[in-house]
Amino acid sequence: MKLTLLASTLAASLCAGEVLVSLPVNVDGNLKNLQLLRGETFERAALSFMELNGLVADGVESQRSQDVIAQLASMLREKVTEQQPAPPKEIVVTVPLTIDGVETSLTLFRDEPISDAVSRFLRDAALTEEFKLEAAPQLLQVLANKVAELNAPAQEPQFSFDISIDGQSAVVQHFQGADPLVEAREFAARVGVTDETFLGQLLPTVAKEIQKRIDELTQPQTTTSQTELFSVPLTVNNQAVVLVHYEGWTPTQSALSFLYQNGITDPNTVNEYLPQLVEVLNNQVRQLADAQAAAVPQQATAAGATRSPLLSVPITIGDQVHQLTYYQGDSLDLTAQLFLETHGLTNNPNYAAFVTELSLTLRKGIQELDQQMAANTSPKEPLFQLPITLGGATYDLAYYDHENPGAVATEFCTSKIPALTASFGRTVTDEEVQQCKVYIFQTITRVVDELAAQSVQSPVQVPVEKAPLLFTLDIDLGEGRNAALPFHDGDNAVDVANQFCERNNVDVENVPMLVEEIRKQVAKV
Repeated sequence: MKLTLLASTLAASLCAGEVLVSLPVNVDGNLKNLQLLRGETFERAALSFMELNGLVADGVESQRSQDVIAQLASMLREKVTEQQPAPPKEIVVTVPLTIDGVETSLTLFRDEPISDAVSRFLRDAALTEEFKLEAAPQLLQVLANKVAELNAPAQEPQFSFDISIDGQSAVVQHFQGADPLVEAREFAARVGVTDETFLGQLLPTVAKEIQKRIDELTQPQTTTSQTELFSVPLTVNNQAVVLVHYEGWTPTQSALSFLYQNGITDPNTVNEYLPQLVEVLNNQVRQLADAQAAAVPQQATAAGATRSPLLSVPITIGDQVHQLTYYQGDSLDLTAQLFLETHGLTNNPNYAAFVTELSLTLRKGIQELDQQMAANTSPKEPLFQLPITLGGATYDLAYYDHENPGAVATEFCTSKIPALTASFGRTVTDEEVQQCKVYIFQTITRVVDELAAQSVQSPVQVPVEKAPLLFTLDIDLGEGRNAALPFHDGDNAVDVANQFCERNNVDVENVPMLVEEIRKQVAKV
């Protein structure tokens, strides 16, 4: 009912124009004037004439009435054809349509109003009056969208390539910053592929080819300046691997890169794992955002004041200005991504470029602040320190509260590659680096969990000022269990060893061994 009312209102507004065609018709010996008004269909004009002259006594739906309507509409159509000017108008928009299995086109001439184009199309179409009333508002919207699309500023593709589908060549285009999987779906829709089985093979293949060319274009930058935002340890084919998300990349790009690096290229397998990996990355992004949000009240409580932003930059989106706020210690890229997500730009084709631009803006602002401010704060104490042995050498791994374990593991292992290469006398393999990341990540998370459990189990005590933490030993308890042994400045090695054994149900005969390890580490400090 609402659709019919809307269409009727539209028809009434269109019919308020001048008379386009007028011709005499003999009705029972009297000449009556049959008129066609601007915006009125042939059939509607015929029906109005019949109603005005009492020619629908047996009902509009009767065969006789339908025949008379068709005859009068044909007379009007011929008259309009005779009056049309000879020079053809320039068609500026063509919208292909399929109505009841018949292919046709909705056209718009230069300087022609959209409503006139729709009225002309409906007037010439051999359709029922009811169907025309229902189709009018839909055609107006379709044509208006097409005009807006053509008037939008054109963006040149970064690259394009041909692929063959059922023996027919089709062009795939990639625009800078766009998601390969989203572009693959748009390509499939453009060439009319709707079969779900075929889509399951086509989408990963097209996305893979797009990503391959993106990697080729960005390879020089990737090898020299690509930065990991975070990494997530996974198990693939019973082997420990790391899913890495890079700064400026979309989750789909990182997931596709991970699959191809691990030799997973079969379209069906890629299509199966890709949504799962994207969800893992999205979850990690949300967890990082939650961790940053949780750090705000904790830091405010410790400082006795509300956490203040380090930097706030005005960013114009459309015709509105929004503040891009950055807090000290947060990830620049993650801050940019959350800003874009908040303002509905996650699926924008220029998403990656926006992330890079916003991160660069923040980085410049921070550098300017650093030049103006003197660093007069005391160094932050780590939550714990662990001695890590790699390639025969021992390194101290410091972990600070609220840090991302995956990012710490990645930075630690990556920074030790030159030293390990020199120690091994060969290049460190990617598998060895991944194993290092997985081990460090698991070690950090285990110690964090143990410290959290100890703080919960410990009785409430009067707060006392704690001596500086010198180091934390990672003690193997056997049967796959480990425990952290923290040692502070001024602690007694024997007392600490005894307390550790009591706390972890370890035989006191191990105290001498623990004391020896503590003293060795103290000597290094």
